[in-house]
Amino acid sequence: MYINGKRIVFNGVNRHEFSPTNGRAITKEDMEKDIIICKQNNINAIRTSHYPNQSYFYELCDKYGIYVIDEANIESHGSFASVCGLENKYDYIVPCDRKEWTNLVLDRANSMLQRDKNHSCILIWSCGNESYGGENFYKMSQFFKANDDTRLVHYEGINMDRRFEDTTDIESHMYMPPDNIKNYLKNNRKKPFISCEYAHSMGNSTGCLDKYVKLTEEEPLYQGGFIWDYIDQVLENKASNGEKFYAYGGDFYDRPTDYDFSANGIVYADRTLSPKMTQVKYCYQNFKIDVKEDSFIIYNKNLFLNSSKYECFATLLENGKEIRKDFININVDAGDIKQYKLPYNIFDMNKLKEYTIIVSIILKEDELWAKKGYEIAFGQLNLGKMIIEKDKIEKPILIDDFNNIGIICKDCSIIFSKIKGGLISYKIGDKELIEEVVMPNFWRAPLQNDIGASLHREMAVWKANSMYIKGEIVGVEENKDNITVNIRYILPLTDAKVYGEYKVFGDGTIDIELTMEAVNSSQYIPEFGFLIKMPLDCNTLTWYGREGETYSDRKTGHKIGIYSQKVEDALEKYVYPQDCGNHTETRYAHIYNDSNVGLKIYGDNFNISALNYTPHQLENANHLFELPKPFETVLKICSNQMGVGGDNSWGAWPHQEHMIKTDKELKCKFSIKGIY
Repeated sequence: MYINGKRIVFNGVNRHEFSPTNGRAITKEDMEKDIIICKQNNINAIRTSHYPNQSYFYELCDKYGIYVIDEANIESHGSFASVCGLENKYDYIVPCDRKEWTNLVLDRANSMLQRDKNHSCILIWSCGNESYGGENFYKMSQFFKANDDTRLVHYEGINMDRRFEDTTDIESHMYMPPDNIKNYLKNNRKKPFISCEYAHSMGNSTGCLDKYVKLTEEEPLYQGGFIWDYIDQVLENKASNGEKFYAYGGDFYDRPTDYDFSANGIVYADRTLSPKMTQVKYCYQNFKIDVKEDSFIIYNKNLFLNSSKYECFATLLENGKEIRKDFININVDAGDIKQYKLPYNIFDMNKLKEYTIIVSIILKEDELWAKKGYEIAFGQLNLGKMIIEKDKIEKPILIDDFNNIGIICKDCSIIFSKIKGGLISYKIGDKELIEEVVMPNFWRAPLQNDIGASLHREMAVWKANSMYIKGEIVGVEENKDNITVNIRYILPLTDAKVYGEYKVFGDGTIDIELTMEAVNSSQYIPEFGFLIKMPLDCNTLTWYGREGETYSDRKTGHKIGIYSQKVEDALEKYVYPQDCGNHTETRYAHIYNDSNVGLKIYGDNFNISALNYTPHQLENANHLFELPKPFETVLKICSNQMGVGGDNSWGAWPHQEHMIKTDKELKCKFSIKGIY
């Protein structure tokens, strides 16, 4: 597919007209806000799923510059879904080949075309959505072509019914994984291919979006797709206790229902951005920036725009803190690639520190949709490794009695309980920082994608292992500079051998290493690490790692730096409570109260989250308002957590490289130290 002679890639989204207060009757302000959000996040195309939108929407797309697939209001999903395996199935499907439907579908095609044909934003007419195939759709397509030879025609349902191939100019599929698309195109090269729906963004989702984008760069016939979907379709409601909440299917005593299946948005119902949008913006950016040690390469993916509309800056961070920022004069024509030198030599820097180079492209002047200085693309590179050294002071004092192992350090006291089988106290002065015994954790509150793929059922053993794990102190050693406590963990539903080693140093640092020996099975595990319950007043988390909420398959669009967040704000507004607030590639984190007393956690690229709820409390709630009143801060620290997935939400697993298998040894290593 070409536009003005240039191969087009759709960095698109499916969009319903929706408001949590007004339902389908959205305002002009809602529409304009949606278009501005799309422009700010590099979304260049919208499919009007699954009906023509209000006329004002097309005026906005003309004005701001958004490509549109305009879709006829036809969907008969239910008429074919239950008969696909039957003979003579065409007798049951609407509209298919039924002559009594021909004039009706042509009328809908005509109404859409005549009303919308003068809007330059519309590139493609779509015959409808998920209604199988048949002669009536072919006649619709012929009608579009006879009355408008300037646009292409799209219809996805043809891949279910190949009798009328010429209905669509585009091979269009839903939720086909990137490798499957690649394999399909090896043998089917008659038509360009788009994913009219992909990256199903239900709840905490949208993993591996970058793989689809990479495929658009490798395979000319794959020309992008449209994320499902733009906004959470939920309605503002009031609970029996008077609290407002966002309601989904079943909350109105509606049966049958699809429950929360309409909460698929990359923006929340109130039109605030979800963490998924950060990755969307990065994957969809029109400048690909490859940062090297001494230079960077810019590929201008715009079809027509030179880089002269933008400014470029290179920022250098040392251990997460900005130490210099330089303007770089760039001039890259559309479709071109250029390399630029950086104004410093990273090899001259301190070898005991980590350096991050971030190259940003920002708006030079105000646009309709953003102010001057707004960042539209970036690339980054990390070099070196930050070294955190322990204070060299005397070995701590050991007090070993019948029930406890006490350890006195320079500024704190530590207790391991022989009864509870683990670390149970870390005190700075009179301030206790641990609420309950510290135990390994292998569970996360299931994501909607986990539930759709039944992973929460397949991995349920690890929930029980997390809830009913038992610790047993098996050894205490006094070494030259530390006291080491060794713990064997007994899991109720697996024979996996799990051990914890705690090395306590005089400055209050505890080096913690958790090891699980390989299990001779094909089991997968949601995550591998620890859960630490702290006082509620430890309410701020500062971390050096990826910005915002990230997971192993949804993190590349997040800059590395130092960030801070209140724990109460870390609970994301996913309509159905689930795991959230994870931070990947963390080098260190501080969790502390208003007096700056708390814990420092540091290690080699671990995951951390700080919420007011355990995984089990999140899992027990069907809505956010059902969560209990907070009474503690819950830290999850892990070396691995499986990805969020998102190829679809009804069976697809996260990609294999983002799963954790138990057939090899697992380790989690980090250190904690009191801060005050």
